[in-house]
Amino acid sequence: LANRQFGAAGPHSGIVLITAGGDKIGQSGAKYTRQQVLEGYYKRRIPVHIVAVGASSGTKDANWSDLQLIARRSQGSFQPVTSSSDLQDAVKLAVNAIVQGDELPGSVDIPRQAESLPRPAMATPIGDTRSSGPPRNAVVEGVVLYYGRPLPKARVTIEGLAAPAAVADSTGEFRFNNVPPGRYEVHVIGSAHHQPYSGKSTLIVPESGDEPLFMEFDLN
Repeated sequence: LANRQFGAAGPHSGIVLITAGGDKIGQSGAKYTRQQVLEGYYKRRIPVHIVAVGASSGTKDANWSDLQLIARRSQGSFQPVTSSSDLQDAVKLAVNAIVQGDELPGSVDIPRQAESLPRPAMATPIGDTRSSGPPRNAVVEGVVLYYGRPLPKARVTIEGLAAPAAVADSTGEFRFNNVPPGRYEVHVIGSAHHQPYSGKSTLIVPESGDEPLFMEFDLN
């Protein structure tokens, strides 16, 4: 609902959501799905900074998973808080991130995307990837859009990877597991209104990192 109040993303636009989790109920009494929220982001590109009351740091609780994903995909932040003082500090940090461009501790380190669509896909490690140790395979997930709307049934292939093509689901999302570190070309083919569309991008998988890599394609 807040997303709809923005005509388009400005240089200092953002949403701060303070929540203890629970149901996502709209004015009509129907639940909002994660995909509906993400579609609002794809249209307007407004980052969502989530202040999670009662969540622990580094939580993997399924109750918070959708909100963590929304924060990550929208290039916002997810701040767990457990006290009123923490809550006030988290809101201040989120507002400063929006108004002044400050970087939040533990936030997604992705440059602001001010360029107009279409833009090249991106693959960005989420979290701190500076840990040492042997190379580890990565999870690569992403979304295929058509003028900002999810494009189902698009085929995504990673050139040089011995794995079948991934087919985007009804939300336009796709996923590859166990992608070894390296540099790859990613190709996407889809169709909309009986017209074929294609795109490609370079994917760089680092040798370490615990969180998935994310790619976005907007075919138009």
